[in-house]
Parts: sequence; structure tokens; C-alpha cells
Amino acid sequence: MKKFQTKLVASVLTVLLLFSLITVPSFAETAFVFSDWPSFRGSTDNIAVTSTKSARTADEAELIWSLALKDPLDWSINISDPITAENNIYIAVGNELLTIESDGGIAARTELAGFIDYTCRPVYEDGLIIVPISGGRLQALTADSMQTQWTTEALPAYEQDGLTYEHQTLTALTAQNGYIYYATACADYVTSYYGVVRCVQASTGDIIWSYENESAGYYWSGAVCYGGTVIIAGDDGILRSLDAAGGTELYQAELGAQVRSAAVLSGNQVFVTSADGKLHKITMRDDGSFENIENVQFAASSTSTPAVYNGKAVAGGHQGAENGYKGILAIIDTQTMTVTGKAELPAEVKSAPLISTGHSGEAYAYFTSNTEPGGIYALKLESSEAQAIFTPEGADANYCVASILADESGTLYYTNDSGKLFAVAYHETPVTSEPADPSSYPSSLETSSDTGSNVESRITAEAGVSQPGGIGAKSQNPKTSDSSVLFIIIILLSSSLFAAVMLRPKKKAH
Repeated sequence: MKKFQTKLVASVLTVLLLFSLITVPSFAETAFVFSDWPSFRGSTDNIAVTSTKSARTADEAELIWSLALKDPLDWSINISDPITAENNIYIAVGNELLTIESDGGIAARTELAGFIDYTCRPVYEDGLIIVPISGGRLQALTADSMQTQWTTEALPAYEQDGLTYEHQTLTALTAQNGYIYYATACADYVTSYYGVVRCVQASTGDIIWSYENESAGYYWSGAVCYGGTVIIAGDDGILRSLDAAGGTELYQAELGAQVRSAAVLSGNQVFVTSADGKLHKITMRDDGSFENIENVQFAASSTSTPAVYNGKAVAGGHQGAENGYKGILAIIDTQTMTVTGKAELPAEVKSAPLISTGHSGEAYAYFTSNTEPGGIYALKLESSEAQAIFTPEGADANYCVASILADESGTLYYTNDSGKLFAVAYHETPVTSEPADPSSYPSSLETSSDTGSNVESRITAEAGVSQPGGIGAKSQNPKTSDSSVLFIIIILLSSSLFAAVMLRPKKKAH
């Protein structure tokens, strides 16, 4: 009898193990652990490179949830760029900061001291979520309890020609050595007239120094720190090197056109794009001065912060009126400063590309195009081929200037003007039940004449559509839920069988 019991138990455990191997991957699809993406570009250098595996094609992509953050017709409410920290997503909406869990549920929402501006790029630093709010202010809240630790005072409005301009904090926040560096713009819909660069102590909110630019502000730009200096460029087209300790201007260089790009640091080289469609490479000396400046024309115009990886820079823009303002994503050799590849998009690429290297070292850039449907595109750097990997449908389709971040499972997160936050997961095997028709969409956007509204997504209906319910509604993946239930049932049945065998009364010996 003991031998029989042992064999039976072994058989049950073997079946259970085999079943687990089949079902656990599906069950674990929602068990995400966020790697920190603590700022607009994920690092203090603004490099925006991740080693995770993300979807390369529409067959590998699945919308696992979407979260409605606001009414898409309410243009008075702005949405920030998301960041991830402490296993949550943090995103500001209007005058609130939201904590979002890995399944798309809102864990907490806290009222801010003011509304965020049109562009808002928070940063996580030492347990604090620091959010730019109206008037050139910063507000710091604890990531775990959402308690406000400090809020800076509003900057005085700027007056010119009888008009008053409030300070807007539209730049990325840069956290370095316990300090936050950021800049403001007093601007209208055409240009900016004044701005300040500030250094704030992250733990207390104390203003360490302020640098005034009396000719222009800083709009969509951002700083990097090199040695003991802060490097930033603005609407006046001047790249400045400021003393990180006191804010004194040390050096400056004319780049020739308005800069609405965050600076990117790779080694001792700084990269920015300018509004005339050029990528600039600035080689730094140890004292913060500029040893050499080179540039290359890659588009008619650009406000896209470049991504830099392995001797290549990737940046977006548009091709000008003569080409219908079609978008472009260019691949540039950073040693020779020559364009080595490009992809054509339906509209301007304003987003800052994300580069993923998780697929055996192959590099893919992820970005958006500013027209409907406002989906995700992927471009393989080695081949210059790009394709739409996720295409929002119906009310989710809208314009998009947002950039994309990734967690350590390879899931991509971003928003578009539909007012939703999307989570698009990676699958090693296709999620479609039937083979897609390869003739339905282009293999390369360079040769495609598609306007973007008809690009096939190849995402099945099972990928989920937001449930009714408005703000806070989220979609679920039914396949994952079914597998989880079946897995639990098998465990219970196996446990019952195990107990019945082991506890059955033994026959007495005669």
C-alpha cells in the first residue's frame, strides 16, 4: 500500500508540475514589478535606454489595460508624463497626483497645490515624487503616503509691452546629488520672452540659486549635469554651461535656432536637437566648456529629444511643407554625424524615442506620431524598418506628442489625447488566433503612403476595450483570468486527492 500511495502522490505532483509549466506564464502576465523610470527620460543623463524585451511587431503586442484619466474634450485638464517608482506608476492629472498599480487600478489620488501646465514632467528622488505646478512652482510628495513635504513659492509674473506672462514649468526635472534642476518659460503660443533656471534642494525645497534669462525661456527643454556644471539650451538657441553650485554662467555657445529638446549626455558628449531640424553634438571639457560643436541636418524641424545608444542617435521631426509635413525618425551615426537611416511617418514625431536592447542586443526605438490614431511605432536600428505595433481604435484614437516608457517586463506605457493611459505588453508568441494578412500593412514606413488612420494593429478583441464607467475604468485580459481560475481549481482538486490517499484508514493486519 505504501508503494501505491507513493506512486500515486508522485503522479499527482508530476501532473500538477506539468500543468503549472503550461499555465503559469499566462497567470504571471499581470504580475509586474516596475523597474524605476524616475524621470522623463529614465535617467539623469536623459539617455532613455532599457534592456527589457518589448514588442517588436503587432503580433507580439497586447493591450492589457487602459485607464481613462480625463474627458478628451476637456482641454483645461492636462496630463503629465508618467514615471514609475516603488512598484507604482505616478501621473499628474489637472490638480491631482495619481498612484496607479500594475493592474491599472488607481491606488490613491491626492490634490496638488495647483494645476499642472500643458507639459509636466515629474521626477522621483529619494522617496519623493516632485511635480511641477503652475507659477513655476514645485511640489514634493512622499511616494508611499502621498503627503506633501514642501512646495516652492510661485515666481513673479513677467510683464512686457503691457502683457503679463505667468511662469510655466515645461522642462524636464533633473535630479542630481540631492538637488533638482529645472527651468521655466514666460511664453505665448509663438515664442517665449523670459525664463529662469533654478536649483532646489530635493529634501527641503530650499531654493539654492536662480539664473535669469532675460531674452527667452525654456520650453520642452531640460538639463544634464556634467562635472560641476549644468548644461541647458532654450528658445534663444544658446547652449549654456552654469556652475552647479552657484548658478553663475560659465560658458555659452550659439546653436543657431530655437532649442526645445532636453540635453542628452553620453560620455563627455552632449546632444540636443534644434527647431531647424539639426542634431548638435557638443564635446565637453572637464571644466564645463565646449571643446567642439558639430551638427547634421536630419529634418526640416524638430522638437524631439534624441535617444543615444552604441554610437547612434535617434531623433524625430517633420519633413516640411513641401513634403506635406510628414514625420521622420532619423538614425544618425554620432561619430561621423551623418544620417544612416530614416523612417517616414504619417505626421511629425514630437515624442522622445525610447530604445530597448533586450532582444539579443538588437536595438529597437519606440515612439509616437502626432496624428490619429496616436499609436506606438517600433523601428529596428539595424535595418531602419519601422511599423505600427499598437493602434488605438474608436474613441481611443487621437493625436499624440507623448513619449513612451517601459517596465522590466517589457510593457510599454504612454498616453495620447484621448485622455487615456495605455499599457501594452510583450508576448514571445503571437496573441492573434489567426495569421495576419501581411499585405494589409507596410514592412517599412519609408515606402508607405498610409496616413496613419488605416494602419492595422493586429490586436485581437481579446486585448481588451475599456469598460464603461468613464474615469477610472480599466480593461482586463480574459485569457489570463480563465487560466488563473483553472489553475486554482486543479490545485484544489490535487490537494483533495492527495489528502484522501494519505489519510485513508489502513487495513488492520489479521
